[in-house]
Amino acid sequence: YTPQARDSALQYVANITAGGSTNISGAFSTAVPQFNAANDSTANIIIFLTDGMPTVGITERTALLNHVHNLITSTETEIFLYSFGIGTDVDQQLLTLMSSQNNGYAEFLLNDELESRITNFYLRIKNPVLLSPTVTFSSQNSNNVYPNPLPNLYIGQQMIVAGRYTETGPLTVTLSGRAFNQPVSYQYTFNRSDSADSRYQFLTKVWAKQKIENLLIQYYSLNPISPEAIALKQQIINLSIAYGVISPFTSFGNPNAITGPEETIVENSIPGDYKLISNYPNPFNPQTTIKFIVDKNFSGIALIKIYNSAGILVDIAELYINGRGVYQFVWKAEKFSS
Repeated sequence: YTPQARDSALQYVANITAGGSTNISGAFSTAVPQFNAANDSTANIIIFLTDGMPTVGITERTALLNHVHNLITSTETEIFLYSFGIGTDVDQQLLTLMSSQNNGYAEFLLNDELESRITNFYLRIKNPVLLSPTVTFSSQNSNNVYPNPLPNLYIGQQMIVAGRYTETGPLTVTLSGRAFNQPVSYQYTFNRSDSADSRYQFLTKVWAKQKIENLLIQYYSLNPISPEAIALKQQIINLSIAYGVISPFTSFGNPNAITGPEETIVENSIPGDYKLISNYPNPFNPQTTIKFIVDKNFSGIALIKIYNSAGILVDIAELYINGRGVYQFVWKAEKFSS
């Protein structure tokens, strides 16, 4: 940063005009080559903001992903790509894939959240805890560990790593990575149980959810009618049914169920007339704002059901809906704390 660089950037922004189109490939063609001169002493981060679907340049999803990948690979620099989809007209699959393939993640927000979300994001990334993290185990009998790859960890965030094991007894887990260009590692030792414990039944759901998310990234990168995509979709459905975890291809089909184990799951029962927007903040304490889009002329009471990680219904909120639009409500968790 220099005052001259600041003035140059402000002048550049002032000369930008809106042409009514969304050229995502052109944006990356302009931005990425600037990292050819980057070095290991800098935080090589791209923050990508978009409020629309790609309409000019490269518009096909796979071709666009390959374009971004090739641009970043050509820099021979490790770049962290964070995407922010603003509003309701964005390709969430594209942004999720693009970020996850380049050491970052995607967030989705509405127009009125931009300043607060970007501010909070900057406060996080300026304080890295573990960059390019890897996980190793003292025993070789651990498998199906997710997320894979592990996301970067910044101050104020949590990292949940879930896997399966075939051998009981003590285990040491080592998380390694970098922070401020220095190697960092953390070790945790615990005992692998040899029997089921009802207090920790929710952990199987956590693992299943993370595996489903990993499979979805692979699924979205394929043609949905290809044999590979169809097989992945069926695997996701099977996991969802087996563990009682919702997915884009399944939903809880019994509206009168009180707890997760009694519910049935029905494929393709999510209506296309509404869409959940990720809650914020997440994780949260003591409250979070849940937003959703209604895309039909409906007037009446909407029931929002809150389930905990064990699949148990813990709260039902009512919200009056009056036609199409974006709705939100604040859910407070403190009244459910023990």
